[in-house]
Amino acid sequence: MSAPSPAPRIHGRRYGFGLILALIIMGMMVMTIIVIAGFLSVESHLAIQQQLALRSRLNGLVSMRLALGHLQQEAGPDRRATARADLAQPDATSANVRNPMWTGVWRTDKPNQAPSWLVSGNDPDNPWIQSSSLAGIYGLTPSAAYPSNYWLPWETDYTSRWKELGFVRLVGPASATDVEVNALTDPTGGKPSGLVVLPKLNLTERAANGDDRQLGTYAYWIGDEGVKARINLEEPRAGLPSTDNLARSALRSAATPGVRLLKGAEALTDEFQAAALSSPRELGLLSGFSADPSATLRLYHDVTTTAAGVLADAANGGLRRDLSLAFELSDAEFTKTEFGGGVDLPATATENGSLSLKMLAPINGRSIRVSPIFNRATPEGNLRGPTWWALRDYHRLYKQVGWVGGCRPSMPGPTSPTPATSTRRPTPVIPRRSSSAITCTRRSTPATA
Repeated sequence: MSAPSPAPRIHGRRYGFGLILALIIMGMMVMTIIVIAGFLSVESHLAIQQQLALRSRLNGLVSMRLALGHLQQEAGPDRRATARADLAQPDATSANVRNPMWTGVWRTDKPNQAPSWLVSGNDPDNPWIQSSSLAGIYGLTPSAAYPSNYWLPWETDYTSRWKELGFVRLVGPASATDVEVNALTDPTGGKPSGLVVLPKLNLTERAANGDDRQLGTYAYWIGDEGVKARINLEEPRAGLPSTDNLARSALRSAATPGVRLLKGAEALTDEFQAAALSSPRELGLLSGFSADPSATLRLYHDVTTTAAGVLADAANGGLRRDLSLAFELSDAEFTKTEFGGGVDLPATATENGSLSLKMLAPINGRSIRVSPIFNRATPEGNLRGPTWWALRDYHRLYKQVGWVGGCRPSMPGPTSPTPATSTRRPTPVIPRRSSSAITCTRRSTPATA
């Protein structure tokens, strides 16, 4: 029996392949762990950023609601009047007036009460101080009219108290311009700063252990849209007035919009192109308006395109009375009303409210009983305003004029229908407006009593 032959030897065989494969798999696992860890880290940072962004938006919402509540509390009632803070600093110049764009609220029912200021305040420990009601305070002396730590626009000692939280710019150079000190010969005069900077206030909540936990900071400022001029009004004289309302609007409108009076708009080719604006930021698109971007920014606090309001009676409260129906009555019917002096009903505004006052007015060689619009008692005697008859005649001017070339109002000529003149006052003379390229025909109105 022969011995078995040895197994053939394989040349070039490599050992350690399993070790290499294990290392590769281990490396892939490590890389996977690193990638997953990096992904989780990025996602956690994104989640934190989203949480902070959400908190920031909620803080802004809280600030907006606080500002809205402050606005409704101070300026919500009808018997209120608002103005900017530069009005309360008559001795200041454009260079040294402080916080000129703050909005103050005056009470017309309490004229001796100091105004409230619609800003978020400067007391981080008592942030509600600025919105404290001043209803029970009646005096113009600031030291007695305001609670402790109430921030006033002309104060100068608050900077040192705000080094910890710092200030926040609510209206910056991207929206408005800084102070302008012009020469005395400049017809536009100086311009106060349009920037608004306020200190931050702490927004806190009570923690479980009873301590206050800070959630963020906030500040708000409420601007006064009521002092802005609307620049995109339509020209009522661009065509022949087709209705009585359009005729009244055209007759009572200024002969020119006056847009060229604004600095930067002196070279406008056509003022009436401003009627197409939808935002003051589009002023630079007007033909002839200054190409300097600051010309638009400097008007941030002065012009608007969305002015609106309520016909509220700031003196007596409620809505104003609509007198158009009374003014459209005939002379005989108007005489029977309290405005014409025919009945003893309140029609004259006095310092004690509306009263029934009559006076004799000489008209056409005879005296008639009429009601004045207002009456004020002075040491020299009663100071009385115009009569309701005079105001009625002004309201009815649209019935007494025609419309000629250029759509300017003009008194009818000899060949025109006789205007409806009032027997109480002479027919007024309407100043003529320079003619334009627009051609209008005369609009005749029938004579009414």
